[in-house]
Amino acid sequence: MGKSYEASIKQLQKDLSESKREVTRVEANMAEALAAKNAEIEALLSSMDAVKRQAALSEGNLASMQVPLC
Repeated sequence: MGKSYEASIKQLQKDLSESKREVTRVEANMAEALAAKNAEIEALLSSMDAVKRQAALSEGNLASMQVPLC
């Protein structure tokens, strides 16, 4: 094999290695971003459940306070 061919192979191996490191970095960033979004979604769902419970209590209180107008 010629030196030019060997140099090309070494460069391709180096490029591949760098690409693999970049993929690993991007995957880690994606996992971190997804975990943060999941936590945000969980907090919003919890908030929504609390508001729904409060609304149900308020409806129950209102119903118990209403007097028939007969």
